Amino acid sequence: MKNIKVLVFTVGVCLIAWPVCARASLAVDFTNPPLDTSDGFSWSLGWAFTVNEPILVQSLGFYDDQKNGLTESHDVGIFNSAHALIVSGQVQPSDPLISWWRWTDVTPTWLVPQEEYQIAAVTGPTEKYAVHIADLVVDPRVNYLLDSYYSVTSGVLMYPDASGLSVSTFGPNFSIPVPAPGALLLLVPGLAGVFGLRRRLG
Repeated sequence: MKNIKVLVFTVGVCLIAWPVCARASLAVDFTNPPLDTSDGFSWSLGWAFTVNEPILVQSLGFYDDQKNGLTESHDVGIFNSAHALIVSGQVQPSDPLISWWRWTDVTPTWLVPQEEYQIAAVTGPTEKYAVHIADLVVDPRVNYLLDSYYSVTSGVLMYPDASGLSVSTFGPNFSIPVPAPGALLLLVPGLAGVFGLRRRLG
């Protein structure tokens, strides 16, 4: 019984250490400052994408054009192909900045291949969002498909029901955990313990 408890504990440590001890890669990023715009309306807009492998989303971001703090909070979320909101959060003006985005932690949620997703954010009437992206960098695990937006300026987070704008538009973003060396160092002895126990129990 004691060995079983040790085995369960060791596996738990391995599973916990992997996502926690990680750095983050951005789903999309820019190599140079993009053009910005705001038309005075509060759109729900973003972009459609698929993933090449299972991806754990742990944080969502909203674009900060001057990197000096947002003027208001912004709801951000990811919808699946059934139009269901599967993960969401609210980015606050002073949330941590990584690259061009302010970030908020969300409930860890898996994205899976062969499913088309839409990420969207409420822009607000005064906040700028990025347009005319000539140097977009996309994480190789993510397939950027096209821009998307909700056709009515409702001011609330909605599933984008339209696409095909003449320019790419970026308000929202999400980050992808990348296991750090520390996570691997924790996993090695943990897995060794699992296999050692299996041999003794066998």
